[in-house]
Amino acid sequence: MFMIAPIISVIIPTRNRELLLQSLVERLTSQTTLPNEIIIVDSSDKPKTAYLKMNSQIDYKYIHTKIKSAAIQRNIGLKNLNLNSNFVFFLDDDVVPEPGYISNLMKHLNNKANVGVSGIAVNPNLKELRTYPYGLIGIFQKIFCLDSNHDGKLLKSGINIPLRDLAQNPINVEWLIGCSAWRREYIGDTSFEVDFYGQSLAEDVIFSYLMSAKGNLLVDPSIVLIHLESEIGRPNEIDFWSMWMTNRWRLIKIDAGENLSRVLFWWATIGQLIILFYGIFENRQKSFSSIKGIIIGSFRIVFGSK
Repeated sequence: MFMIAPIISVIIPTRNRELLLQSLVERLTSQTTLPNEIIIVDSSDKPKTAYLKMNSQIDYKYIHTKIKSAAIQRNIGLKNLNLNSNFVFFLDDDVVPEPGYISNLMKHLNNKANVGVSGIAVNPNLKELRTYPYGLIGIFQKIFCLDSNHDGKLLKSGINIPLRDLAQNPINVEWLIGCSAWRREYIGDTSFEVDFYGQSLAEDVIFSYLMSAKGNLLVDPSIVLIHLESEIGRPNEIDFWSMWMTNRWRLIKIDAGENLSRVLFWWATIGQLIILFYGIFENRQKSFSSIKGIIIGSFRIVFGSK
């Protein structure tokens, strides 16, 4: 009896990061397990594909769009998948996968109980990784539902807790990072937010939260993806904190316990403001930009603007 090899698709949203995209595509062509198709959804000002190093064993689809949104660009990629695709990998254009990245995630995806899986994304330029809550700030974070000692949790306040113990075994979690892999059969009509324009933030949390109702989400901390977090197209501090508000609000609105989530959302916001003010007066922060962003985001939520 012959086994039919699964079809693996990779979707990459990109914008004005030509060299980073080129590097990523080259790394995908040297994976120990090659993807069957790579779908590039590009919102760059000047589309260009001539520089991409192709592999004849891989089917390439290049789609240019005027829509500037990583979330919507991923949706475009989903609509253009090979009809027989079995597994879907999402990758940002500024990541560096090791040669065994696809193979290692596929080991977990072959377990049908796992709907989606990911490794961890690490920025080598950061001096410190996120730690467990400690000290006075840590106490405030826990009181105001901004942090937890439990990795991979999605708090009712709309705060997603990452993995911090990188020595642990693969664990089931409540959300996955944007660079993740999924069983196509479970995705169905589930999509990223359709009106998530501009720089996306937490669109991966919302998508994985919806997918978690269909089966297990798993993170393997031994699978490390280098995330360069390119500054090209990244939001400024005001925009970041404004999105931190509005996109958390999107998440808690789809929660079954919406009333409690709304209360904890604003409770966490109050706590974050206290911590930010404390940081300013302790000279840990140079400006009020973060606070201004939270205020702008709050007004957008209250008055219904986007």
